Amino acid sequence: MEYTECGLKNAIRMASTNPAKLFSLNELGEIEIGKRGDLIQFTMENNRMNILKTYVNGSLVHSQD
Repeated sequence: MEYTECGLKNAIRMASTNPAKLFSLNELGEIEIGKRGDLIQFTMENNRMNILKTYVNGSLVHSQD
């Protein structure tokens, strides 16, 4: 975001939705019924991402707790 000067919404789209569409990975890139549940829960602190939890295919695989 710092390099491109884009907002968080556009940065997430550039890192998830757009590449999934480019490579025809139809099960990835969006939160929707029937899509794979790969999610990252995070906070932003001083323009840095702090990852709290990571889910792969709907299962919790990492937690800061």
